[in-house]
Amino acid sequence: MTDSTKEYMQHSFRFGSLIGFVTFIYYVIGFYLDFEKGQWFDDVYFFIEIAMIAWMMVAYKKTQIDNRVKFSRYFILGLIASLVISLFYMIYFVVRVTKLDVLFFDNYMNEAITQLKTMGIDYSKVFTQQNKPFFEVVFFISIYIGNFISNLFYVLLLSWFMSLNNRMYNMNNRNNNQNNNNNNQ
Repeated sequence: MTDSTKEYMQHSFRFGSLIGFVTFIYYVIGFYLDFEKGQWFDDVYFFIEIAMIAWMMVAYKKTQIDNRVKFSRYFILGLIASLVISLFYMIYFVVRVTKLDVLFFDNYMNEAITQLKTMGIDYSKVFTQQNKPFFEVVFFISIYIGNFISNLFYVLLLSWFMSLNNRMYNMNNRNNNQNNNNNNQ
């Protein structure tokens, strides 16, 4: 592993852990203050998460000597951070199902079974107390994968925006340098 690879992996893991921890705390506070039932709760988190991922990318760009970071590097930074953020998000749901709200998963599954019954599918016989641990594990894995894909979409857009910004900035700097050289002559 090269020093450059080690540097951006550490940077993305550090920021991913920070963003993930903020996510965990945000949702725990939202649970205790009963804010999570409001529509605005997830909207606010969306803006917080986007801002923190953008902050991670800008902070990484500042560590580079020439301030040039390619799209692929931004994307890999975000990919690694998204893996960590999703882990914290899944941990929140593990804590919620096992400690904070032990009826959450049962209510969730009952609601899902009710919705499936309206479509003519009856899973009520499949979801039993013996199968509950299996369904919980599948639920946690799906929470992780869903959050990861969601974060990856944000990372993709931010990476594109940041690399486009780099190109525009570098092009503008070249034009300014040429104008300064022409004025000096």
